[in-house]
Amino acid sequence: MPKFIKEVLTHIPTLALKSMDWKGALKELGPLVTKVGSKTLDQDCFESLQELDVQDLILKQKSRENNYESLSEAERIKAGETVLRLYFAQLKNPEGLCLDLRPRHFKFAGNSLVFSPNNIWFSFREEFRVGLMNLYRGFYFDDDELFEQALKTIGLTKNLSSKEDEELKELFRKHFGPGDQEEVVFDLDHFKESFYELFKFFMDHEVALEKDFMFLGIYLVGLYMNLENLNVPLNVREVFLDVFSE
Repeated sequence: MPKFIKEVLTHIPTLALKSMDWKGALKELGPLVTKVGSKTLDQDCFESLQELDVQDLILKQKSRENNYESLSEAERIKAGETVLRLYFAQLKNPEGLCLDLRPRHFKFAGNSLVFSPNNIWFSFREEFRVGLMNLYRGFYFDDDELFEQALKTIGLTKNLSSKEDEELKELFRKHFGPGDQEEVVFDLDHFKESFYELFKFFMDHEVALEKDFMFLGIYLVGLYMNLENLNVPLNVREVFLDVFSE
């Protein structure tokens, strides 16, 4: 297993790992492992990332040393907003996404965030990707019907009662974060706690999870590691609405 995957999995609750579709996940890990030796992203994937045209983000194939510690609060906020914008924008890409968002691949320079992606490229199953986007849309656009339909699309409400369905929706809202999401300080402990509660629910109600959930967890852990390192309040709602109003 790649060192990156091992590092990230330490931040995912053991309960969650036990409920994963490891047979399916290991099939996906094979191609990832073969790419780990290359420190730079394949050219076709790099160009796919460029086409997203993420605001305030500069893509470089050569890695740069992270400099978050030297940034002012305003620069940290801008860097954090750009990381969030990248996280959401990549979900719109049917070609796949760079799974590794750890801070070591980012440097703030010239009022922009420089991202040097490694070769950890992953493609969600299309129905899962669209369902995940609609889950976020339902949450941030306050569309409860879309939110519930997205949970069904991803396959999380099968055989649940209406009461259990409401409980699951509340757990996801808790995972996304309380309040209006306008001043969110990202914390890995909060992520692990809410992720644990979600997977405890899945196990208690025998909800089968597909392998894409493990890779979503990996994607989220990299995001949280990055934003926890910046340690500033971020307007997640505003960033999401900006990305998905395009």
